[in-house]
Amino acid sequence: KEEAEKKAKEEAENEKQAAAEAAAAAAAAAAAAAAAANEAAKEKEEPKREPSKKEEPASVKKKETKKATAGADAKTTPAAAYGALLAKGAPAGSWMLVEPGKKKLKVVAQGEGISSLKEALALDKVLFACIAVHGVDQRNDKLSSVRTKAVQINFIGSKVKAIKRMAALRGKNEVAKVFRGIALVIDAINPDDITTKDLVQQLVAAGGAHKPSYYDFGGGEKVEVDF
Repeated sequence: KEEAEKKAKEEAENEKQAAAEAAAAAAAAAAAAAAAANEAAKEKEEPKREPSKKEEPASVKKKETKKATAGADAKTTPAAAYGALLAKGAPAGSWMLVEPGKKKLKVVAQGEGISSLKEALALDKVLFACIAVHGVDQRNDKLSSVRTKAVQINFIGSKVKAIKRMAALRGKNEVAKVFRGIALVIDAINPDDITTKDLVQQLVAAGGAHKPSYYDFGGGEKVEVDF
């Protein structure tokens, strides 16, 4: 009887923790959506600048813009991208990549799966990534709960020049305004620095007593929590 009561109490606590984490994720997504709406409203209010005679032809500028935003919609704001990867029903391993510009952050890539995220990291760039890792709890071969963990990666490529490293500090301040409700933050200078094993260990350490059955990083990459 005591064992049954203990088990029931543990399940109740797990459900309470899952509900709290779900509420936090929903709040972060709502905040990101609100920020995206405000940003869109500001852009709409800004007057369109007339092109000067010295500017490059539109065809050239369009080509450069497409290259700079490969893998992401040029109109996607950081707040909108962040809200999308935390939205209910978003696939495990959904990720976004932003680059600090002179005035604001720019979404340079979006995708799914940690392997594709690592492939998108450039050694000569200062980039900030966020990936939605799903902590999946299974009991008796049945799905019990799924908790989304937002992991932030501060990436300063190993080939970035010292003068450009200043962008990292400025970028962190801007990213903090967009990436809210982050479960884990890591730093890296090479894609190989990012491993699912290390991420799982850190997520488990930061997650308290309750451990999920496994973490889903998208693209078929799942790591069981057996330690």
